[in-house]
Amino acid sequence: MANKKYPLRRESLLSPWGVGSIVPFPGNESLMVAGLNFWFKDVDMTKVMREFEIVDERLSSRLGGKRFVSPPDFRERYDESEFSEFKIRSVRFPRWHYCPVCGNMEKVGPVEVRPQCKGDIRQKYKDNKETYCSQLVKKYPNRLRTAYLVPERFIAVCEEGHIEDFPIMEWVHIKSNKVIDKENCKLRRSTGGISSSLSGVTYHCTCGATASMAGAFNQDALKTVIGYTCQGVMPWLGKEIGSGNEKCGKSLLVLQRGASNVWFADLISSLYIPNIENIINSKNDNFDISEEEYRKQEFKVLIKTKSGSPKEELFCIKKDIKEDDKLPFLNGISLVHKLRETRVFNGFKRISPNSNNAPITLNKNDWLPAVKNSGEGIMFEFKYGLLEKWANKPNVLRRINQIEKNLRLGNVLSDDKQINPIYVLLHTFAHTLINALSLECGYSNASIRERIYCSKYINDKNIPMAGVLIYTASGDSEGSLGGLVRQGVPERIQETISRAINEARWCAADPVCIQSEGQGQNGCNLASCHNCSLLPETSCENKNMLLDRALMIGTLTDQTMGFFNDYEW
Repeated sequence: MANKKYPLRRESLLSPWGVGSIVPFPGNESLMVAGLNFWFKDVDMTKVMREFEIVDERLSSRLGGKRFVSPPDFRERYDESEFSEFKIRSVRFPRWHYCPVCGNMEKVGPVEVRPQCKGDIRQKYKDNKETYCSQLVKKYPNRLRTAYLVPERFIAVCEEGHIEDFPIMEWVHIKSNKVIDKENCKLRRSTGGISSSLSGVTYHCTCGATASMAGAFNQDALKTVIGYTCQGVMPWLGKEIGSGNEKCGKSLLVLQRGASNVWFADLISSLYIPNIENIINSKNDNFDISEEEYRKQEFKVLIKTKSGSPKEELFCIKKDIKEDDKLPFLNGISLVHKLRETRVFNGFKRISPNSNNAPITLNKNDWLPAVKNSGEGIMFEFKYGLLEKWANKPNVLRRINQIEKNLRLGNVLSDDKQINPIYVLLHTFAHTLINALSLECGYSNASIRERIYCSKYINDKNIPMAGVLIYTASGDSEGSLGGLVRQGVPERIQETISRAINEARWCAADPVCIQSEGQGQNGCNLASCHNCSLLPETSCENKNMLLDRALMIGTLTDQTMGFFNDYEW
């Protein structure tokens, strides 16, 4: 779009601003990142791979042989590289814009330079005066001094990933029982009046039709009120209304363009394992395996007595737990001095993280955007037998049943799935430990991440593993300064674990938090809120879902539920 430079970090082009997302830029600019088929258009992909390819054989094998490409860094013109001034393309979205001064509305082209108000609405109001912009255009016909148009904030989204502008013209005319004159009908937007709610946002047409946004956000409002359904629009792929795309026909959900459920990234994360042939017999054995089986490969490597070397991109040493270490629930702690994480953007979803992935390219593509991060970490291997015995307690199962009930009411969890109590325990433990470690190791909690080695759901093919990797990962050497690994030696970490568990016993929102029957999206959490165990988005691998402090320390009325209450702290 245009030839303007809007800076974004490389990793931000995976999440939160990947393909198909709406990026808010300063100065009221709103752009959508274009599909992969536009990223390296008219560029020799051989040169792109030579310059930006990230190699991870194990992850590539899992994704059917896909290659990984890092989003290119911006290089100034004086750089002699053939990729100097290279930019990732984007399109304008939403297309409907309005003048913040007079309310004049215009539908802007997807690659058009941001326009100023044309002042072409000259209808008179109650005070018998023309719009301010109309007067300016009349007074200075050769010098445009009007305001820049602002993108509208209302959009319509389909669960298949389609997205389009809120159909303002149809909403205004059908509700007013008037016919749209495409050549002469022009819209004006006004706000305020007697209401500060959505009913205060009103659209007026030059033909006399008028309608407010009241009721537009109701379920199936567009379908039931004006008979409007999804047109199959995919602006990031260049598929607009009337551009030959097939109509979807599904019901549209009206949202604000900054809503959190407009775009969910489908990210795949993997730890690089050197000498991959020792882990899998052939590449075919690694293709299309489950997430648990894939992580089992990492788990086996991280709990070995020693893995890798200081010269490789993975180097960890296991520390055995002694009797006087007061950590009887652990088999061992591995100090991961070096690790490399590959994060791949595999697509995105809209409305719900459980929806189907939307297409990210027009044609078949053999590569995906990815970033490579270096870091360090601490691996905790739990005794699976102890956890399994605890997870079968009736009070623990009743607690998990409450989460399952909440998720099924929200149509997020199917009836044939059961949440694994061990996963919820390890996930909550990881969150509380990250908060405790951030006070000691020199990294903020937003710079520390978790990786849970445990099946999220109970099924017949459960893999018996229970581990938590707490690690840092960044695109440069900042992620491996040694501050986190130094805290991992048993003498130090047992104090940190003790403090994390004791701090989990009390939340600033208690007793409301500990007695909660459902918090977060669709009630996915019980005793967990922003005051105690929720983490920044960059830290949690499961979007702050499936958390419950009660499984760690019990409730006010049932202490036996807490796994760590069997040990002295």
